[in-house]
Amino acid sequence: VLLLLSLPLLSANEPPPPPRTTVTIDRNTVLVLFGTRHGNRNPEKFFENQKSWGQEGELELTSIGKRQAYGLGKEIRSFIGSFIDGNYLPAQAKFYSSSANRCQMTLQSALAGVFDPSDWADWNTDSLDHWSPVPYTIDDPLLRMYSVKGCVNSDKAWEPISKDTLPDLRELVERSKPLLDYMKERDGRDPTISSAADIADNIINMDFYNATYPDWLARPTLPGYTAASIRRAFLSFAENHMNRCASYKPCRDMMGGLWTNHIITSLESAANGTAKTKLIGYASHTEVTLAVMILLGIQKSELTTSAGFVIELRNSTNPPHVRLLQHDPNPIDEHVIYPAHLVPELSSKSDSNGWMPLSALKEYVSRTSFSDWEAQCGINHCTQSSSASYSSVENSDGSSSSMPLLDIFIFTVNLAW
Repeated sequence: VLLLLSLPLLSANEPPPPPRTTVTIDRNTVLVLFGTRHGNRNPEKFFENQKSWGQEGELELTSIGKRQAYGLGKEIRSFIGSFIDGNYLPAQAKFYSSSANRCQMTLQSALAGVFDPSDWADWNTDSLDHWSPVPYTIDDPLLRMYSVKGCVNSDKAWEPISKDTLPDLRELVERSKPLLDYMKERDGRDPTISSAADIADNIINMDFYNATYPDWLARPTLPGYTAASIRRAFLSFAENHMNRCASYKPCRDMMGGLWTNHIITSLESAANGTAKTKLIGYASHTEVTLAVMILLGIQKSELTTSAGFVIELRNSTNPPHVRLLQHDPNPIDEHVIYPAHLVPELSSKSDSNGWMPLSALKEYVSRTSFSDWEAQCGINHCTQSSSASYSSVENSDGSSSSMPLLDIFIFTVNLAW
């Protein structure tokens, strides 16, 4: 049974994922791309006196998240088979991550599932028989625009969400006032949607680790609530602001427009033969990955941890065709890949197996994609000391600092699960 434990509810418009992968790679496929939300992470703020889990630290990838990502990598390898070499070859594969630890570690864990070194690449059989160094690029403008220093238009797009001033968010705060005030009284957090969402993150992980709830949740004193109903109430806030960003056009376009442009450019380069890369992978965040999926024409309103999309390109037809797929954890160690649920405009142009002309996808995506991220951000080129792209990195105090985009070599572990 598929248990999406990281999401309390599925949208009524979204059919549930199947229990196992339902598609196979096309024999004429020339490029596969996958994008994923990071795996399960710790909340931003833990409950007080919580000591049985979360040792990784606030917002860091958990053991559950690593297992989810590893399962994704194993399923990607199962899907592509011998499409690329079992050992990492730079001419065949490229990978990208946001600067956040949880995304980098998600990508590392996934690549451990994709590549299991053998023969010439099995460099330390005694101690590291299933470890392989795989390079990836940190690119925050591509995968974490909200954290890019100086991107004022990203801040503007987020402002009505983070401040709960959109009409539906304002109404939710008003409707939930007794619950939010109870949270403030018993836990000390501000009575906001983001605070309630962080309570949901705590609950989700406490369920994963079979931890004991604090007394104010286990035995609520708020009139009209039981332990079960107050749990459901808080879970309904899970990822609220992230999901709302993806559904709010200014935020959605700002978060995903550069990434969709990168996807289309990569597909076209493979289609016309100017690029030989056969596998491209990305690790990002809820609102960014979900925004991209919506901009690609996938009908989606929520995204569980380590879930995302897969795109195939085949060049055996004129014009070239693409197929949009989704992937989800089931719920931790296993992963499934299945056809995406497309908007009518694209589904009407797809055949029975989900293939559509690349030109149709490009036309749909071009309405919101962009290539000049600095201009989109409102960054004045004349005031920049360098034209090089940069990425904003979180410091330990929560501030950010800019850095050049880096190609980073990392060690990935192919764990024997």
